[in-house]
Amino acid sequence: MMKDYYFSYGSNMLPERLQARIDSARPLGRVCVEAHRLAWHKRGTDDSGKLDIVVQQGSVVEGVLYEIEAQQRGRLDAIEGPGYATKSMQISFAQQSLQAFTYYAIDIQQQAIPYDWYKALCLAGALQADCSAKQIDQFVMMPSEPDSDLDRPSRREALEILQLGNWHQHDLIRDFLALE
Repeated sequence: MMKDYYFSYGSNMLPERLQARIDSARPLGRVCVEAHRLAWHKRGTDDSGKLDIVVQQGSVVEGVLYEIEAQQRGRLDAIEGPGYATKSMQISFAQQSLQAFTYYAIDIQQQAIPYDWYKALCLAGALQADCSAKQIDQFVMMPSEPDSDLDRPSRREALEILQLGNWHQHDLIRDFLALE
């Protein structure tokens, strides 16, 4: 079976999130991508802010490298939606150089504010991946807002995943996450 490598830097860093989307996802570990920075400017289909990475010399983005079945990549592309495109990048992992793909935003909205549940997924993933304090602080410091649609399927799914892992009780998450 053919495999692809996927670099995740946002909500898909949390393995439970990605595995709920594509069951073949296997986290390999934390990796760093140089000459990129995080940007909260991708407009989601729900009009809230989503995460992106943009080229910036001297910056580093940490994320999780996954191995997925190549046949499931189309499903992940569909889930990520039309506001993202993919790009290929070289990733150093376990003393190897691997060709991986990642997503970058093509639907940009400056000053995009994420919903609290999306920010919580990103932060939980960064904490689980043991990202640096600098990157975790970037997630913590990003403003977020409660989702006014309490029945939004993506919100319900996110809260379920966060509660299964007890992430909703983590000190850095419970202060901003609205469960009701």
